[in-house]
Amino acid sequence: MLERSAEMVVAILGVLKAGGAYLPLDPAYPRERLHYMLTDSGAELLLAQRELLGQLGEVETPVVCWEDEAEWAGESEANLACETTAENLAYVIYTSGSTGKPKAVLMTHRAPLNLLAALWTRVYESQPLAGRRASLNASFSFDASVQQWLLLLMGATIHLIPQRLRADGPGLLQYLRDQEVEIFDCTPSQLRVLINSGLLDGSGQAPHRLLVAGEAIDAAMWEQLRGQQEGKRIYNIYGPTECCVDATAYVVEMTGWKRPVIGKPLANYEFCVLDEWGRAVPVWVRGEICVSGAGLARGYHGRPELTAERFGPHPYSREEGARLYRTGDLGRYLPDGNIEYLGRADSQVKVRGYRIELGEVEAVLRSSQGVREAVVQLRGSENGQGEERLVGYVVPKETGALKVEQLRAEMAERVPEYMIPAVFVMLDWLPLNSSGKVEWRDLPEPEGQRPDLGVGFVAARNDDEAALVGIWQEVLGLEQIGVEDNFFDLGGHSLMATQVISRVREALDVELPLRAFFETPTVASLAQVIVQSRSENSDDKMLEDILREIEELPLEGVSTVTR
Repeated sequence: MLERSAEMVVAILGVLKAGGAYLPLDPAYPRERLHYMLTDSGAELLLAQRELLGQLGEVETPVVCWEDEAEWAGESEANLACETTAENLAYVIYTSGSTGKPKAVLMTHRAPLNLLAALWTRVYESQPLAGRRASLNASFSFDASVQQWLLLLMGATIHLIPQRLRADGPGLLQYLRDQEVEIFDCTPSQLRVLINSGLLDGSGQAPHRLLVAGEAIDAAMWEQLRGQQEGKRIYNIYGPTECCVDATAYVVEMTGWKRPVIGKPLANYEFCVLDEWGRAVPVWVRGEICVSGAGLARGYHGRPELTAERFGPHPYSREEGARLYRTGDLGRYLPDGNIEYLGRADSQVKVRGYRIELGEVEAVLRSSQGVREAVVQLRGSENGQGEERLVGYVVPKETGALKVEQLRAEMAERVPEYMIPAVFVMLDWLPLNSSGKVEWRDLPEPEGQRPDLGVGFVAARNDDEAALVGIWQEVLGLEQIGVEDNFFDLGGHSLMATQVISRVREALDVELPLRAFFETPTVASLAQVIVQSRSENSDDKMLEDILREIEELPLEGVSTVTR
């Protein structure tokens, strides 16, 4: 458990070189979730920064603090006599679980090494990577980080994207260009922010090789990418955590498919599209995407029943012991061998690249104080931004007694931020069908509703506040926003915040740092920051004017004007 830093990469490589398997713990996760992962995984050692231990509280796992170098300063620097094989465990990544608890995916050394070779031949076209500049952009608790730090093994230079820039579109784009990063790996949500900041406007070359994965690309973005400038190669990548990050790749180009496709299997992967009876379906026919090959995980830690359910024998393989992983994703083969992704067959969803089981979110929500019943749904936004977000439908135990900020606070203690619904809709009851099940079609659209935030509605009182309210309405898709409403309680997140900052720059000609948004997340407080920014800029301009006038004065005997 280390901060996002070069030390984290060193720690991962050290664990692997010593023959162990690493489990990344994100310091931003709630204490309860971190404790569960430590206990459930059976981790024998916790490597952490001392300052982070306070967030974790008491743990039974032995701890080694990164700062205590004296403990190993006298150890030999010679290479270890390590007998690790391709079948030994390399890493453990936790993903959302339908039972209300996250589940641990067990990945062996064979899979990431195969991934590296497969990407090198398909995406990097077998070109030398020594000295090439690549990004380490993903969170270390997200399996996409594996394929990014793996490029070190091919001699690439890794640029660890600072946390403060990961959601700052203009700042991130400037960083990539200043550092001449050639290879950039991101989710479609993050890519959308970069495109809005000018990634494809032809004003800069870097990065020229983009790997887009983690969630589905929508049709509008696909069309934008098809019209990319020359010199850029953009790949749509697909692969569940259980298949070691990536299993297919497709280069998006004007002469290719006009709708989103995920491509063909990478080397040493095999795909089957099966119907509900496990039979292979013809071209163009929808079925469940199933994967086999060198990239499959060992299974789920401590979950033999789930492992047996998802990892079964391969019905069409001649290889003894071959397994087939049922992804739960729907797709179909196209005539040229490419695969089109068609959504999920169950309640699993992707939000900003993170895999979420709606059942886990619902279980946490139902256990909150004051909640009688709750369901969660992924809804598309009608605000023109192509965003999809979680919507929580809640039936309180007592009408009017449950507040949104109360729900958010309780959930924040148990699940990561990306698993908390962006919008909560309070209902008197859940609509049911004749079978007594929830009638999803009758759940109301959340668009335009201002949630009950526990604060009264206060209208805009000046031009700056009115302009900010208008921008928030467009980005959040809400009809009514008060100047004392918290942006994040209204359903906003960091990527949306960068859109607000970009629009403020265009509408009000003020450059706001992303940090200011998190420190002042209401219209009223942000408007004060804008006034202060204008005042500082005005003072700077006035000083420049005074100095210019002084320098033009015919002052005899004065050779220098100092500031």
